[in-house]
Amino acid sequence: VEMRTALILIFFDSWCSSEANIENRTFKGLFDNNTKCFNDGINLCEYGDHDSLIRNLEKLKEDYPGFARTGSIGKSVLGQDLRFIVISKNVQKRDMLEPMVKLVGNMHGDETVGRQLIYYFANHLLFHYNTSNFIKFLVDNTEFHLLPTMNPDGFEMSNFSPQNASPCTHRFVLTKQSSNLSDASHAVHV
Repeated sequence: VEMRTALILIFFDSWCSSEANIENRTFKGLFDNNTKCFNDGINLCEYGDHDSLIRNLEKLKEDYPGFARTGSIGKSVLGQDLRFIVISKNVQKRDMLEPMVKLVGNMHGDETVGRQLIYYFANHLLFHYNTSNFIKFLVDNTEFHLLPTMNPDGFEMSNFSPQNASPCTHRFVLTKQSSNLSDASHAVHV
């Protein structure tokens, strides 16, 4: 648990440092209409349905063939693919005693943030492999097994709940047709 927490905090620190107010660790304005939504080549202000997540994972595998491979642990209750991505310096062969990290997101249908963070984390590791010594060290010395969603059925059936949105309140219902996060209204405090 400590390593997982440290990895996520490191990811947030490097991912958000250019946009965030470092002094008080807020993401003020990160998702308003005046702020760019693209980071590491992906749009952080919106996310799509399960099929687009699968396409995005496959694109990472295609763009980084020596570092990423995908697979499936099976099907959901409604028959959707439970796709994972493995990231390592030599993704086809595991080094002896190489540590492994497993992150699983979206176990419950309304846990959409974890789903997105795992996808963003995979993208971040691959995108910055050649530009960050720290990311290079992590990928060269760890095998990451990332399953962004364990419950794609629940994700696609979930509805917005104002009671669960505080302190980050969204002014709309997220559905397959409406997944634009560019009008989120409040800063998220870390």
